Amino acid sequence: MKTLTTYTKNQLEEMKLTEITDINNSFANELGLKITKRFASKDKAVSRVMQNQDLYSEEFAEEHKKKATKAVAKIETAKKNEQAKEDKIHNLTKSAKVISVLDKGKECSIENSLHHGISIGEDTVEKLVNYIVNNHRRPRSGLGVDAQYATHNIKWFVNKGHLKLEG
Repeated sequence: MKTLTTYTKNQLEEMKLTEITDINNSFANELGLKITKRFASKDKAVSRVMQNQDLYSEEFAEEHKKKATKAVAKIETAKKNEQAKEDKIHNLTKSAKVISVLDKGKECSIENSLHHGISIGEDTVEKLVNYIVNNHRRPRSGLGVDAQYATHNIKWFVNKGHLKLEG
């Protein structure tokens, strides 16, 4: 909807009838009303313009209210999505309980570290990831690991059936 200038009754009464007709037709065009070629009197033209301005103002306000509502909904959805992302670590729910199902890990392996972390009470994904990042070293190089490495391995062992997630 195009933004149109509104006029007071006094301003309209000072204008020529053709100017008032043009103003009325611009409002009628925006509102989807019938275009007027000419008015019988200036009083009728002024009253019609005032009436159309009121209708236009109501529709304009309603349209902006709808846009604002959509914008607010979009922001709220983005906040919910952001919160959902924060509640997950690489697509694993942070608060999910991790249960050891099968421990076939060799000494110093990632699987052994995962099961050891679970056995000492690191029972959620978030705690287990932090435990692995702080305590596990890669066997051949002795380098530490990051959260992505830890979550990848947790997912892998869950898919393999050695770990189970609840919640």
